[in-house]
Amino acid sequence: MSALRRWGVWSGEGDRLHLQVPRTSSGLVLREAPRGAQLRVPHPAWELPLDWAIRPCDAAGPVAHWVPPLQPHRALDWIVSPVDALAQAVRCQREEHALACVDSALHEGVVTLAEWEAVLASLPARLRALDEYKDSRADSGNETIVRLRLRRLGLRSEPQVRLPGIGFIDLLVEGLVPLEVDSEAHHSSHGQRQRDRSRSLLSAALGSPTLRIGPEHLTAREWPLVVVAIDRQLADARGRTVNRLF
Repeated sequence: MSALRRWGVWSGEGDRLHLQVPRTSSGLVLREAPRGAQLRVPHPAWELPLDWAIRPCDAAGPVAHWVPPLQPHRALDWIVSPVDALAQAVRCQREEHALACVDSALHEGVVTLAEWEAVLASLPARLRALDEYKDSRADSGNETIVRLRLRRLGLRSEPQVRLPGIGFIDLLVEGLVPLEVDSEAHHSSHGQRQRDRSRSLLSAALGSPTLRIGPEHLTAREWPLVVVAIDRQLADARGRTVNRLF
């Protein structure tokens, strides 16, 4: 997870330091992490522009991964390869965050489809179902999480659908309800907020109001409200099928 963050990929919950440890290091003692920082600084061998922000480590002890690396020859200095980073992140995350890591790595081009298949072959059987749910079109980790939760509810949601006059939306639920999954990183500027408001007004004017949620709505407390809002919007939309969008 720590390496994925440096590669510019969704890296799950929390800020604990994750370490790939050789199995021969049986005497290694992992104590409380120093109050240092993880730097999202691009490696010279990587051409993608990354955020250079300093991100403090969690004060809890490091998380050790004792599984042998899949691609040791592609490790860069003290950073494991993207393939190894993804393989370990999938193992130590809850399902929805693991899938978000996969989608993000594929979306950003950090891991190819062939490399993901190699990772998949190395995973235990319980994790191989992730392959069925992956979608490289997902533009953010939270978008993947919402899509997976909706799937569990029996609702189909299509990512990054282009609607005439509106542009691309994060998810189109059941071909009827536009759903935007905002993030602080991409919706915090004044200009972006203006565009978001104009898009929401245009969507309402076309008869299919856009639902807009943020990271705070993915909590156990707020998610039920999201579900109720989507159900109500679907019920309303099905009452006017002449306005189907997809």
